Amino acid sequence: MKFSPFSLVAGLIATTLAQDLLFLEGLDYQEYEEAVAMGYSTQTVTEEEWAAMTTEDFAKYKAIVVPDPYCGSVSSIKFLEDSKSTWSPAVTGNIILIAGTDPTFHFDQGKAKTLIDNSIKFAVAGTTPAGVPQTGLYFALSCYYDDEESAAVAALSYFGDFTVRGNLDCYNKVHLVASSGAMDSLDDESLSDWSCSVHEAFSSYPSVGTNGFQALAIAEDILGVGSQTFGDGTVGLPYIISRGATPAKCGDGVWDEEFGEECDDGNTLNGDGCSLSCKCESGLPKGDGTCYSGNTTIPDGPTGSGYHPPTGYPSGPYGNSSATPTYVYPGHTSSHTPPSYVTPSCPTGPKIIGVEYIVEVTYSASTYVPCSTKERPIYDVSTSILPCYICAISTEHMSYAATDFVTVTATACPACEGGVLPTPVVPVFYPCKTCEAHTFTETECIAEAGKTYTEYPAIPYVTPTPHVHVSKSEEYAVLPAVSTEESPRYTASVSLATYPTATGTGKYVPTSLAEFTGAAVKGEVRAAGVIGGAVVALAAML
Repeated sequence: MKFSPFSLVAGLIATTLAQDLLFLEGLDYQEYEEAVAMGYSTQTVTEEEWAAMTTEDFAKYKAIVVPDPYCGSVSSIKFLEDSKSTWSPAVTGNIILIAGTDPTFHFDQGKAKTLIDNSIKFAVAGTTPAGVPQTGLYFALSCYYDDEESAAVAALSYFGDFTVRGNLDCYNKVHLVASSGAMDSLDDESLSDWSCSVHEAFSSYPSVGTNGFQALAIAEDILGVGSQTFGDGTVGLPYIISRGATPAKCGDGVWDEEFGEECDDGNTLNGDGCSLSCKCESGLPKGDGTCYSGNTTIPDGPTGSGYHPPTGYPSGPYGNSSATPTYVYPGHTSSHTPPSYVTPSCPTGPKIIGVEYIVEVTYSASTYVPCSTKERPIYDVSTSILPCYICAISTEHMSYAATDFVTVTATACPACEGGVLPTPVVPVFYPCKTCEAHTFTETECIAEAGKTYTEYPAIPYVTPTPHVHVSKSEEYAVLPAVSTEESPRYTASVSLATYPTATGTGKYVPTSLAEFTGAAVKGEVRAAGVIGGAVVALAAML
């Protein structure tokens, strides 16, 4: 139910109790209707009332809900940015950020209802290890950044640095890479095939530290700025992220540093030193899969969050693995002041910086015949099973901007003896989308390209489909396909052998990939032209 401004203010003054969910007037939309239908009590406040609220006021709710305003403009959330220093410290529980789709706009497409319902349940489900409810956040970033190449989400700066990128192609293949008991009924099917399920994504977000965020859903098999490898062996671009979920492989008892784990004690429980997200609850990872003791506190929430962390952690690999936490509940006097919120940081470890387009050919009568195109990621580190393009870039004194996504075109012959071309074709490097091509010279790391192609799986290239918003009933209109001069003209498939999938060992090893569904941004439709150019160059050599 909604309340008048007078009844709301009176209610806040008269009692420490509040409704389950907090909405802003004018920003209730489908999420509000679903919350009421699920039995949650709600309060709706005006912007003036919101601005007058204190951190303690916000902390009385189970969750703050910021819905999708039918694909609105970023001005719709200016009130969040203006008041972030007040409401943000109250959010100590689960957070879900939906930055690649607009569930209210898509409510009649796919299973947007399932996403809304499960996400709200997730936001309200956060508790301390002692069972004390925490205030969560549901925030749909809608289409706010749809036309932005890169934009910081200023309203979320209290929780760390978040960068969103728009101008994406039409992505419909979605995959969940984390889990939560509150989201059991959400699956890949629920999020896929929304007539363009994803049109924004997170290019960076704070994942390091006990308050770090984890990718929950990705545009699967998409290579672009922000793409990552995940614990279940998939690769993609994160567009729904969360705080309080369990990433794939977390809880299996094996420390996988390459997937952002700080620890892994073999379970998915909070309160035992290693959180359900495989983060050190002490905030002090040793760097070897175990945690330093937090002594008397865990930096798990801001001052005034409504509870106090447990005390008296014993020693052990996770700092408090056998502790029985004792909390002081809201309303009780305590002589202990909880620590300040520890802002998580963005990872600085190995990452995907580009894509290698591989033109597969057959060799007959001294002639190369293009038959298909595949893709593989390019990492900013040397690996044992991929050509070291980063080594070649360094050796040849070339440079690229950290914000750009590099491209390499190469040629391979899986059917040739040993998978190696009789006459090698040197790869061509593009430092950015609009940069001129650079032909690599024969360096040791590139000479291994043919050999490593048989050890690491490439995946089929599919010409991307651009999109534009049209209406709710017919949201996207497919633009005309790029010209045949710019598109690959070879469609036959070449079967590759089955390759072993890398598993987490505590060392960085890229995992195997599946099928890709397109380039990473609208501007990268020209990648088809790059590939076509590679074929022309190949033909010129014959």
